[in-house]
Amino acid sequence: MQLKSSTFNAKKKYFDAIFELVFWDTGRMAIPEIGINIMGEDSSIISTINSDSIWVNVISVKEKNLSLSALSDDIIPIKGPVEVQSYENLKLVIKIILLILIGFVIFLLWRKRIKEDLILENPQNNQKPYDAALKKLKRLKKSDISSKQHKKEFFVEISFILREYIENSFFVRALEMTTEEINQNSSILPFDDNEVIDLVSIFRNADLVKYAKYDIVDDQCIKFLERSIAFVKQTSSKLLVLAD
Repeated sequence: MQLKSSTFNAKKKYFDAIFELVFWDTGRMAIPEIGINIMGEDSSIISTINSDSIWVNVISVKEKNLSLSALSDDIIPIKGPVEVQSYENLKLVIKIILLILIGFVIFLLWRKRIKEDLILENPQNNQKPYDAALKKLKRLKKSDISSKQHKKEFFVEISFILREYIENSFFVRALEMTTEEINQNSSILPFDDNEVIDLVSIFRNADLVKYAKYDIVDDQCIKFLERSIAFVKQTSSKLLVLAD
């Protein structure tokens, strides 16, 4: 089935009539019925149908907007589009707050890590020097001394621990002094002759292993470690005398 062009014109008039009524007229009015021809493929009219008449009640905009003058022919201004509430600003604020919180947590973790590293690197900050030295020396008992390289590292640790203990306990720069310098300046150390002899003996044997690649049996390594532990225990009593 097809619709004639007149049908479309009728529909156009129908909608134009609605527009005019809504835009200009007020009161209760009827939109008349409109006839529509239905045609077949050979352009013959098969039937005609009429649209229903529609009653509408048109209200003046002046009744809703009292600011317009009763004698004025003005109409209410055209309203702009309603602004859609956006949550982008709120999202941005939340993101900024989250970033600040994450940055603060990272800063706290970093500070905590730094403090832990300082405590590990400087045990004297939370324990006495001789306690730290004894703890490190006793830890060496678990060291692997099966090869010359391991024995060299073993004696390097013993030498460093004893020098660090002397420097932190008796304020003598033992870490910067050679074995011979310690022997020649033994008078500045608060040790008796036997303790000085024992200390220098440990340092000299450590130097032989470190620098001269001196080979030493495992049992002797353990004995030097035990002598080092005994030296720290004996000389730690002098710290109390110095404190008094």
